[in-house]
Amino acid sequence: MGAYPPGYPAAPTGKRVSSNKIALVLVIALTVIAAGLLAFFIMRGKTYTITVPPPPGYSEAPSDMIEEARKSLEGEAKGISLDKVFIDASETNFVFVMHQNVPFTDAPSGEDPDEMERYFYDNKDEWTEAFASGILEAGPDFAPELEKYEVIRMASGDAALHMTTSLGIQQYSFTVDTLWIIKENSAFAIVVEGLDPKGDEVVEFMRENVTFK
Repeated sequence: MGAYPPGYPAAPTGKRVSSNKIALVLVIALTVIAAGLLAFFIMRGKTYTITVPPPPGYSEAPSDMIEEARKSLEGEAKGISLDKVFIDASETNFVFVMHQNVPFTDAPSGEDPDEMERYFYDNKDEWTEAFASGILEAGPDFAPELEKYEVIRMASGDAALHMTTSLGIQQYSFTVDTLWIIKENSAFAIVVEGLDPKGDEVVEFMRENVTFK
């Protein structure tokens, strides 16, 4: 994490990114999640809520930024709820927490972590294609490059799909780490992204500290 893929210039240092760049990061994250979670639906079983504390170096985003993100999400994807937005001191790195009470039709219930892990690996092509398609629909110049596709075990015992993707946008290089968790009738996505979001550290923090009820 932190290295830029071949062909992508490093992010500029020594300057703050403008509010327009921040808005662009928001739109990218929302589009990616909308593309993934709107693939297939079925209502079934219990619904869950997620509790996510702010990771080290991050704090709750300002209320106006969260409201703007929610409005953008409503315009892109009905039924997906934005639960949390965290931002770091540089205002160039973000954590988004979202859920939808309608998971994928062909996914297991999530009650058996081993079964869930097999599902994620068996359907790697479908997950990565949906993820990349959502980014490319937002803009042809985003150039997504998958760097990591793995299933990790949360401290809660759940199997979570962890994807790391690099995006080249104009002269910038963004990194996006996404955690996907499915629990019966609830699908959750935690997105860590920005110019230098320290995705591996944040994902490990989420693995140890996220809870469901």
